Amino acid sequence: MKNILRAFLPFAVLLMGVAPLIAAGTLTIDSPTSLFINPREGGPIQKAAQDLASDLQKVFGRPVQVVHDPSQAHATSLWISDPFDRPEGVAKPSGWERLHIQAVNHPWPGSPAVRAVVLGVCRR
Repeated sequence: MKNILRAFLPFAVLLMGVAPLIAAGTLTIDSPTSLFINPREGGPIQKAAQDLASDLQKVFGRPVQVVHDPSQAHATSLWISDPFDRPEGVAKPSGWERLHIQAVNHPWPGSPAVRAVVLGVCRR
């Protein structure tokens, strides 16, 4: 589980370090951002998602909603995905417990999400 939690550490650093750059473009990550994770994900990944949501709450001063259904996602979402649950066009991470970060437009057809940052997790 420590390795999985470490996989999200670079993203937390990314959020804090490049948030101004993201905000200057077309994607803003802030408290209305939702965090999507498939309910079929295992316990360690679910725990890592909750930890990330807790860290984001500390940064934004308001809770970030964790959702398990794309229809509940906000206009901007963070999507924790595994190699089998990722949008088309998102590269599959390779290696042992790697993290791939990529922004996508309209990640789920029919969902209110307009943009998502996909956190692609690879586990063996």
